[in-house]
Amino acid sequence: MTTDSGGFRSSRHTVRCPICLDEFVWEDERQLYERIDTPVAAERYRLLEIPATTSAIKRRDRELDAWKRCPDSDGELTAPDGSRIDHYLPEAYAKYGRPLVIGFVGFAESGKSHLLASMVGEIEYGRLETLGLDADPVDAGVHQNYLSEFVDPLFNDGEAIQSDGIGTSESGAEFKDAFLLSNPDLGVTRAVTFFDISGEILAERSPYTQFILAMDALIFVVDPDVAIRDQAGGSSGWNRPLRRDNAFATVLHRFRDQEAAREKPVAIAITKCDRWRFEQPVSSWLRRDGLSPYRLARQPDLAAIWAESADAFAFLHQNHAQAWLRPYSLFSKATLHFVSATGSEAVELISPRKGDPNAPAVGVRKFARGVRPKRVLDPLAAILAMSGMLGDEARTVGGDSGRPEEGGDR
Repeated sequence: MTTDSGGFRSSRHTVRCPICLDEFVWEDERQLYERIDTPVAAERYRLLEIPATTSAIKRRDRELDAWKRCPDSDGELTAPDGSRIDHYLPEAYAKYGRPLVIGFVGFAESGKSHLLASMVGEIEYGRLETLGLDADPVDAGVHQNYLSEFVDPLFNDGEAIQSDGIGTSESGAEFKDAFLLSNPDLGVTRAVTFFDISGEILAERSPYTQFILAMDALIFVVDPDVAIRDQAGGSSGWNRPLRRDNAFATVLHRFRDQEAAREKPVAIAITKCDRWRFEQPVSSWLRRDGLSPYRLARQPDLAAIWAESADAFAFLHQNHAQAWLRPYSLFSKATLHFVSATGSEAVELISPRKGDPNAPAVGVRKFARGVRPKRVLDPLAAILAMSGMLGDEARTVGGDSGRPEEGGDR
């Protein structure tokens, strides 16, 4: 088995906890825990006890969805009473080497939750096979909970996701979902973990928000309703309202003095593009098949990838949304994408609570025509390419080497 860098996986390797930023040797933490489905966070994990007489095949099955407790040598995460807060990572999280931790960045209601849910739904449909990748949940329980809470209601019932923020735990952060992605042709397996990052929770500088620094790659989500809305905004034509995404600004500020932060792979996803589906250049891109530039995964169509980035850049720049383009200029490898997580806009419906006609009516936002994602996996494909999951040649995605000559330098 090899790592994402192509070298043989060492029997011992160091991993950075995405919650407390502590670095430790993964294999040194031998004690395993099992996760219990309970709302009480302190009781969610218990020691996994396997009798010594258990056969090897049974032992491997019991350990399949086991967890490890982070040693958190600094002990910075504490409860209000001063007691230490333990946090855990799936045993498969770093089993195959360094995981790829991806953060979705954007303000509340920007569409991050719908984009992530649609990505997971498309992965469930097997769409990553186009890239030659096999996908398996890192933890079956966590994955099933995410499907039940977000993906199934969205895809099966057309029900809009009501919340749009990060799922938090006592430690301040908890990943939404994670997959083991394998590229059999390259002999590479890597855990890919998703965090939903809201700028509102990052405003406070504390150990509970420093997890942002553990992100290996970032997907910045642009809500065009905010980024390119009416320039006058009801004010005098002489004035242009100052607009920006505070989540973008906060995250970029946190990375300012971090060594090598500029090298993190970045994708900028302009979401809710179905609302601009009759306007160019959005229309032409939404009509194209998703993942089309990655059909030859080891040799992506760099010209097509850069063409979309150029059109998306121009779309935002010409509409005076330069604040949403800052990640493109600050990171050395970045792509831009037109996406639609749902294919249409949700409408407000009044319906009985949970189908009970005697219950009080509640407002439920639903997609009347169902959910039809458009190009939602392209930002993820770009991140995977830049991170080495698609081979060495594909690492050039997002860099200057693939830019068409007329595009100039970044």
